[in-house]
Amino acid sequence: MTHTPKILNEVGRCQNTLMRGHGATIDKMKPAIGRTYQGEWSKVLEKERRALEHFRKRSIPYITSKPKKSLDWLCLMQHYGCPTRLLDFTSNPLVALFFASDPGQEEDGEIIIVDATSKVFKSPGKSDIFTVKDPFVYHPPHYCGRITGQSGCFIVCPEPNEGLKIDPVKKVAVPKKLKESIRRELATMGVTHSHLFPGLTGICEDLKDTLIHGLDDQALFDQFPDLL
Repeated sequence: MTHTPKILNEVGRCQNTLMRGHGATIDKMKPAIGRTYQGEWSKVLEKERRALEHFRKRSIPYITSKPKKSLDWLCLMQHYGCPTRLLDFTSNPLVALFFASDPGQEEDGEIIIVDATSKVFKSPGKSDIFTVKDPFVYHPPHYCGRITGQSGCFIVCPEPNEGLKIDPVKKVAVPKKLKESIRRELATMGVTHSHLFPGLTGICEDLKDTLIHGLDDQALFDQFPDLL
């Protein structure tokens, strides 16, 4: 029995929605930098600014094209694992389902869907990225295959420790008992770590699925014939 089409039908799709997949249910959508601090965010703001400045200076030897805007620098930081006030979203329900079906989290997952119309998310124009008052959607330049592969964009959170203050259009549950089956189905569609995270990281995550989580579907092994 295939479960993916049923869940995708529940998700639905329209032009102005964006999605996030979570391997476990959550109360608030908080960006990485806001998940561990509960106090007044103004006390963290200068640390955010200093982190961005340090990254700009120290990353120069390792990048081929320098971002022009602070927001693009933040996107690059996020890409390489530094916690920022950015929340990853996708316009592709298959990508959201992939993250929601993470078998490494042994509880129900969920897909959170938000309305991304201009009425909800206001563009800040040239305002300081750290002082904007309203969340907004940002589609960064496709400087890396990961953003392209994930049909990705970001929503910037003005108050990282408070989370994204917007009610979801809907939430779709992904039962834990179906996660491995869904991951196998997604693999047959070409939706794997290797596709979403081009490079060695994606390859190793796919191998982890086959070695640890038992996702031994032929579609995954076809990528690594030496394992057969």
